[in-house]
Amino acid sequence: VFNSPCWTMVFSNCENIEVSNVYVDNHNRIPNNDGVHFSASRNIVVKNSTFLCGDDCFAATCITNWDGICENMVISDCLMSSRSAAIRFGHLESKVRNIVVKNVKIIRSNRALAVFCGDNGYVKNAVFENIEADTKIHAGYWWGKGEPIVVCGADVNGEISDVEFKNCKFVHENPAIFVGNKGNVKNVTLTNCVFK
Repeated sequence: VFNSPCWTMVFSNCENIEVSNVYVDNHNRIPNNDGVHFSASRNIVVKNSTFLCGDDCFAATCITNWDGICENMVISDCLMSSRSAAIRFGHLESKVRNIVVKNVKIIRSNRALAVFCGDNGYVKNAVFENIEADTKIHAGYWWGKGEPIVVCGADVNGEISDVEFKNCKFVHENPAIFVGNKGNVKNVTLTNCVFK
């Protein structure tokens, strides 16, 4: 797929999905041309694929159904590049849980890994393993400013919990960010991670 003007693939209220051996090459100056976006969906596998996007390469939210849950996801063996976040979980009231991201390489991205919660939403049980990423600041009004990781529950009542980063290597222009509100970001661990 080349030069999608908006979200390239959208799965809303779906289950038992596999996206494999897909090549997406979108214009990197166009916002909202996500590679693959899952909303209120479950039992998801994304593997052996390339996503080069202006917006998120992979996103999991409940933006089309705030009463739904996005859960049980495995993302592996992919190459990604984004002017936003290469991988993003959560948005506003989204409920997202049971995530494994492994063996992913992220290049020339504005932000590598993003985990957000809003009021009444959550992200729970996420493992990021064997991630290699380089991030940099891109000129313009993009989401992110060269961060390798953003885990953000600032000024909201939602929750982020049980998130693990292990065996990851980052080269980045700005620091990783972990911010919560009244203890709503908890049980976040980093093991054998290198930041440069």
